Amino acid sequence: MAQMKSKILFLLLFAFFVSMPSSAGTDVCAVPCSADTVSPRPKRLGRIRARAARVDTVRAVPVKLASHNSLTYASPLNGSPRVVDRRNRCQTLDIEGQYALGVRLFDFRVRRGDDGTATAAHGRIRYDADIEAALRFLDSRGGVVVRLMLENSLLPWRRTDDYAWFQDYAITLVARYVNISFVCGRSKVGWDKVARNLPDEPPIDQYIWRRSSTLNVIPKPARHARRENKDNFKQLNDTVWSMFDFVELLFE
Repeated sequence: MAQMKSKILFLLLFAFFVSMPSSAGTDVCAVPCSADTVSPRPKRLGRIRARAARVDTVRAVPVKLASHNSLTYASPLNGSPRVVDRRNRCQTLDIEGQYALGVRLFDFRVRRGDDGTATAAHGRIRYDADIEAALRFLDSRGGVVVRLMLENSLLPWRRTDDYAWFQDYAITLVARYVNISFVCGRSKVGWDKVARNLPDEPPIDQYIWRRSSTLNVIPKPARHARRENKDNFKQLNDTVWSMFDFVELLFE
């Protein structure tokens, strides 16, 4: 009888261990697993787009939303990545993502590369953004405005070459992308009107980080956007363009 009891106990213990789920190569969740728990970023972007859609529905007329330094979502080509993220980056969504949230005025800053091609820039920082691909996308949609600006060198002896290059570049873009309204055509340093074929930009209210004193010299666009964008969301309207850093923070 004792041997029979031992066999039964052994079989019960064996059956118990066999029935336990194996953790090798498997994620075991304390709560039911779902796509949302595995990849929260798509869920977050879904909430952002849902709120943006509600805004457009309520207003009947699309708001005039503009993004500041629209191409700075891309990876920097020079400078310390951590410093660039804090001081120079103004967007995290690419052009298609910004467009999906309702942006219709884009702020493109370009610099003349060593090979004569246009490179996305913000100050001295250059970005690995595909400008032509972004313009092709916007041209396929139509009804958008691109504020084109030259991030020119601080060196006076390079200014003449920069200006001549930028004027030719603006003429080329207008001829190639006929469904985009290009405006501004000015240089960042000096604010000179360089591309005279472009009309001046329309009125734009800029809700971005600004230097408030001689001591406040380190840009903090991300911090400013996290702190102010929710309140500045109220400024969106269908009359005057409203320009923001990190446009997705408007809809969180």
